[in-house]
Amino acid sequence: MTDAIGVAILGLGNVGSEVVRIIEESASDLTARIGAPLVLRGIGVRQVDRDRGVPAGLLTDNVDELVSREDVDIVVEVMGPVEPARKAILTA
Repeated sequence: MTDAIGVAILGLGNVGSEVVRIIEESASDLTARIGAPLVLRGIGVRQVDRDRGVPAGLLTDNVDELVSREDVDIVVEVMGPVEPARKAILTA
């Protein structure tokens, strides 16, 4: 098995919440298929102070910093609007 694959999620609405749920609930199956565990490194949101059902330490409103982190290998953009999503993906 190889090192963990760091994942950043941009957006935590309906789609983003489901992506997080699938990563968490299907962790062992995804690890078997991919050959390495997926690890959520952070979730970019507009308001970090809202209760979202995920650990508060994962939430950030600094998307540029999140997508530039060395421990993030995959960025999943589910923000919705073209901007700021486009800018974040180009930064990644």
